[in-house]
Amino acid sequence: MVDNAKTIMLIDYEYASNNDRCYDLGIWCGEMFFSNTIENEVIEEYFGHFDPQMYARLYVHKALADIKWSTWAMVQREVSALDFDFHKYGAWKHMRARSYMRDPRWKDYMKIV
Repeated sequence: MVDNAKTIMLIDYEYASNNDRCYDLGIWCGEMFFSNTIENEVIEEYFGHFDPQMYARLYVHKALADIKWSTWAMVQREVSALDFDFHKYGAWKHMRARSYMRDPRWKDYMKIV
């Protein structure tokens, strides 16, 4: 979309619903392997200021997205005819989700989410 000032705005409708905006941001940041610094900048750019609660939500959603895609991959391993190592992909996603949950900040994030 382009507004009156000719600013380009990208709108991602992949998961358009009443979903938490931090879910989409979390997936994007996780898949891009952004550093914490860049994730903070994403929060600031998206919401207009950095908010620790929004960062906590983004971080938790990164883990939840990996669990979701890990589960999807394990189902695909059994039902898909594609020549793809769904088990390896799913195991990797599961391990990354666990690494997020082992972060010492995880319990604090869960409290403020």
